[in-house]
Amino acid sequence: MKRRMKNYFKALEDELDEALPPLSEKLRSAPLPSAEQQPAQRRAQNRRRRWLPVLSTAAAAFLLLAVSLPMLLLHSSPERGESVVEFQLNPVIYLATDPDDRVTALSSGNEDGDILLSDPAFSASLLGTTASEAVKSLALCSEELGYLSAGKTIRLTVASDSAAQAERLADDLNRSLSSVTAEADASAYAVVQTPAELGSQTGSSAETAKELIEHIFSLPVLLIEREALGVTEENFLEYYLNAFSAYASRLVAQTYGVMAEKKALLNLIEDCNERIKNHEDNPGLLIGRDYWAIADRTDLSPDLLRETEQMDALLARYRTAFDQTLDSASFYLLHGWYSLLNLERQQERMEDLVERLSSRLIGISEMIDSFLSTITADETLESKISDCFAPFSSLPETKEQCLNDARTMCERYREWLSARYS
Repeated sequence: MKRRMKNYFKALEDELDEALPPLSEKLRSAPLPSAEQQPAQRRAQNRRRRWLPVLSTAAAAFLLLAVSLPMLLLHSSPERGESVVEFQLNPVIYLATDPDDRVTALSSGNEDGDILLSDPAFSASLLGTTASEAVKSLALCSEELGYLSAGKTIRLTVASDSAAQAERLADDLNRSLSSVTAEADASAYAVVQTPAELGSQTGSSAETAKELIEHIFSLPVLLIEREALGVTEENFLEYYLNAFSAYASRLVAQTYGVMAEKKALLNLIEDCNERIKNHEDNPGLLIGRDYWAIADRTDLSPDLLRETEQMDALLARYRTAFDQTLDSASFYLLHGWYSLLNLERQQERMEDLVERLSSRLIGISEMIDSFLSTITADETLESKISDCFAPFSSLPETKEQCLNDARTMCERYREWLSARYS
C-alpha cells in the first residue's frame, strides 16, 4: 500500500515537472515572504494612503496660489501708484491722481490756468473725479471761456512710476476728450513721460511721481497766489501794480478782439441794409426805406422778404454776441464810428496806456480814464470794461486787501470770458 502511494506521488511530480517551466536561479534564490514581513508591508501601504489627502490639498493650494499671485501683485505693486497729468492748451493745469486715477490735487501752471481755476466751485468739482472726467471738464470749461476753438490742440502729459499705468491712463484721457474736441473742431493727444522728464519742465529734480507731486502741489493752487508768497506789508503795492498791469493787458487784448468782431459784423449789417434800401420792390417812393422802416410790413415781395429775414438773422447774431440790441439810431451811430475807426491804431493806443502804467509813468486811475475814453462811442462796451476796472480804481491799503484784489481780478476776467464766449 505504501509502495503504491509512493509510486503515485512520484508519477504526479513527474507530470508537474513536464507541465511547468523550470524556475530561474533568481527566483530560486529569492526569499519567501514570512509572516513577519506581511504586516510591515501593510503598514507602509497604509502610510501612503494617509499622505494622499495631504498631498492633494497641498497641490490644490499651490495651484490656487499660482492663479491668484499675479492679481495680488497687480494691486500691490507700483502698477497702481500715483500719477501726474499736465493739461496744456493756453491754460496749463496739473492734476495729481491716486492709484485709482482719482484727482487728489490741482495746480495752475500759468496765468490762463489761474483763470480756469479762479472759480472755487469749479475747482472743487474736479477733486475726487477720475482723471478722464477732470480733463473733460477742463476742456469744456476752456471752450466756454474761448480757449478751445477750431484748430486748437490740447496736449496731455502723463507721468507715473509705471510706464504701463501711464500708457493706460493716456489712452483713457484720449478717449474722454474725443467727443469734446470733435464738436469744437479741435484735437487732443496724450503723451507719456517719466516723472523726471516732466519734473525737469517744471523746475523740479523729482525722480518719482510722489516727489513730483510734493513739488507741484505743496504750494497754493493759483500761480498768482504762489507769486504772492514773498509779499510783505512793505512791498505789496509793487505786487499789486504788477498784477493790475497784467489784468489790464488781458482786457486790452479782449477789447480789441470785441471791437474787431463788432466792426466786421456791423459792415455785414450795413451791406444787407443797403440791399434792402435799393431793392426794386422797396416800398419807398424816391428813396428806399431801410430795414427798420419796413420790417413790420406784411406786403413785401418774396424776394425782399428774404432780404429782411437775412437782416433778422444778422441782428440776432449781433445781439447774442455783444448783448446789445440794435435799433435804427444805435446802428447808424455805431456803424458810423466803427467805419472811421483804425483798429490797429486803436490797439496801439490801448497798449501804450498799459505800458505807461507798467513803467509807473501814470497811475491806475489815469490809465482807466484814458482807456475808457478811447471807446466812449460804444456805450455798451465802455460800460462792460468800466465794470471790469471798477473794483481796482484805488490802491489797496493792506497786504490782505491786495491779495484779495488780485484773486478778484482773475474772477472778473473769467466772468468776462464766460459772457463773451458762452
